[in-house]
Amino acid sequence: LAIFLNRAGHYGNVILPEDIAQWAGVSVGSVVNCTNHVMVAVVDQHDDFIQFPALDS
Repeated sequence: LAIFLNRAGHYGNVILPEDIAQWAGVSVGSVVNCTNHVMVAVVDQHDDFIQFPALDS
């Protein structure tokens, strides 16, 4: 989760996967895999937590 938050908290080419890999002590592939897995988990929960308000409210 820390890898994802670090990567998501930066914009553009300010931080590269190689920079995060060095910071976290993992491989570049692990950075990409962690990011993808967290995004899949977030998107999977989208419909449970994000809904339009009821029309009568």
